[in-house]
Amino acid sequence: MSNITLKLVYKYGGVSLELELSGDKEVVEEFLDKILNRFQMTGYTIKESVEPQSDDMKMENHMLDEHLNIEILSSDSLPDIINKIFYSGWGRTPRSLREVMDILNRYGLFYSKSTVAVTLKRLVEKGSLRRIKGKDGVFKYVTSTPVMGDK
Repeated sequence: MSNITLKLVYKYGGVSLELELSGDKEVVEEFLDKILNRFQMTGYTIKESVEPQSDDMKMENHMLDEHLNIEILSSDSLPDIINKIFYSGWGRTPRSLREVMDILNRYGLFYSKSTVAVTLKRLVEKGSLRRIKGKDGVFKYVTSTPVMGDK
């Protein structure tokens, strides 16, 4: 009996469905077949993509969940959401544009790379965030003032 962890992300229009299955390989495959058949019966097409998660990725996701405890309201703008994310404690460590995009996606928010980049640039200009050039030459973003509780 072998175990498997499978993450399925489905996006259609403004709807996003994220499903994570874990357990006995045969049971997961049987359940996944039922889901895929259901979508095919409704006429949707599905592009299959499997993202295996290493132990490092699982640990990173666990740490990410521990630090992020924010509430996103429907009235929040993208700059508001990014500020909430950075000032939740997640922004103590310099983060790249890719990391910001990933965290927004985890919350079901799908913005173009250019939209997020411009928003980060404006938050830097406003003084909410700082931009630091990393050792790898990639710009990283961090809170401009200490997060409450930091010493």
